[in-house]
Amino acid sequence: MAKRDVEENDDLKLEKETRMAKAFAVPRRKAMSLILSSYVLSEVGLALAQQSPVFREYIDAFDGCSFQYPGSWIQNVEDLGAPQEAGKKVLKQYLTEFMSTRLGVRRESNILSTSSRVTDDGRLYYQIEVNIKSYANNNELAVMPEDRVVRLEWDPRYLSVLGVENNQLYELRLQVCFQRRKMIFVESWIRFE
Repeated sequence: MAKRDVEENDDLKLEKETRMAKAFAVPRRKAMSLILSSYVLSEVGLALAQQSPVFREYIDAFDGCSFQYPGSWIQNVEDLGAPQEAGKKVLKQYLTEFMSTRLGVRRESNILSTSSRVTDDGRLYYQIEVNIKSYANNNELAVMPEDRVVRLEWDPRYLSVLGVENNQLYELRLQVCFQRRKMIFVESWIRFE
């Protein structure tokens, strides 16, 4: 009898432990999702913590008032940096817009000129001229390199004039195309009223 009682007692303990294990058991999918979500949330929290807003302070000496405004606001074109730095930003924007997912496409780009100009009414403008060439293979899926002939797709020049009005950056874009070895060039200055 004692042996039977011990076996029943062991069975009861095992059954109790099994119930407790099932009560605290977490399915593998839930466990993985908990682990991944805690990792993702910690990464997002770090990213948010690193992107704290930067504020600038404006002090009006005449009225004696001051206020803070976001550092991302553009007060004048000089906030973009020197004309050469602004040219790099404009070129990067163009390359992003002309990004291609086709196989065998290659882009060559360079900044041709950058300058600044102050108009009669005291407004500052940056003029940036860039050239972007696009090359593509005539048969991008060819196995042999000699079957993939690279040709020039397009070769325009882009003229961008940057100006700021009402804390907003404005850009006038002109595209200059080559036709029959002659360059058609249009230069225009914009004025914000």
